[in-house]
Amino acid sequence: MAAMENPRILAYAVDAAEFPGLAGRHGVRSVPHTVIDGRRQVAFAGRYPEAQFLAELQRATSPPAR
Repeated sequence: MAAMENPRILAYAVDAAEFPGLAGRHGVRSVPHTVIDGRRQVAFAGRYPEAQFLAELQRATSPPAR
């Protein structure tokens, strides 16, 4: 969804069964499992409402609090 709205955002879907190493590296235990790797990494499992998803996206791309 976000990648369709902004060309600076890339999105990938990965089959955890085919890539268990990648799934393990990101702690995937259930699907959907979203990893946002911006200025800091944010990960969450399950379906999030749009407003909450956008808040997580913003948190990942904002500078860390000092």
